[in-house]
Amino acid sequence: MKEIPVTTHLDAPATSTATNRSKTRTISQLLPGAAALVYAGVQLDGGIIAAAYRSISTVPDDRLNFPFSGSLATATSLTWGLTQALFVVTLVAFARSGAVGASRPGRIGAWMAVAGSIVYVAAHAVSLTFRDARLDDPAGRVAITLFVLATLLTAVGFILAGVAVARAGCWTAWRRYPVLAVGVWVLCMLPLQFTSLLPLSVAVFAATIAAFAVALLAQPEDRKQ
Repeated sequence: MKEIPVTTHLDAPATSTATNRSKTRTISQLLPGAAALVYAGVQLDGGIIAAAYRSISTVPDDRLNFPFSGSLATATSLTWGLTQALFVVTLVAFARSGAVGASRPGRIGAWMAVAGSIVYVAAHAVSLTFRDARLDDPAGRVAITLFVLATLLTAVGFILAGVAVARAGCWTAWRRYPVLAVGVWVLCMLPLQFTSLLPLSVAVFAATIAAFAVALLAQPEDRKQ
């Protein structure tokens, strides 16, 4: 008797499931980088707007909301705070990615950067709540302290993580260096953030964050699921 081959489709659901999982993984890998690009764009826009308003603002420069006033001050503080919270998602994904390799200082640095971003969110919340406060008022001092603490955590965290990324080799070519560049520039911003060069320094910061975002987007295969 001639045997008739029997074809089954038992593997089809598994293949379909694998494809769906692959798509899901791709989306989850793209989101952190995309969020960082949004954050970089808002920072750049904020730097440009702040630079434009500094020369025409009627707000005293010893106020938290300088150079903005009224609803514009509320909108800018809220936008910066929300995008900073979005950037926390990016940094958590980076800290879990394995890009720092087996380096313990690198892992610590990555999570320090996460902590720094969270402190930035708190600083923006204080600035939003007490936007008309003077810098020497209690609320103003709290906000400035939080911003300085956040800057230190972010700078040290990115530098530690950046050195680890450069050495680990999980990210290749130019992608090995944006993390370190972010940390070094944030450290440079410490003395600049209280001068008229703040808008320019924020713009450069946005450029380093954009490079970091592209590095995240360019090598999704290096990240843990």
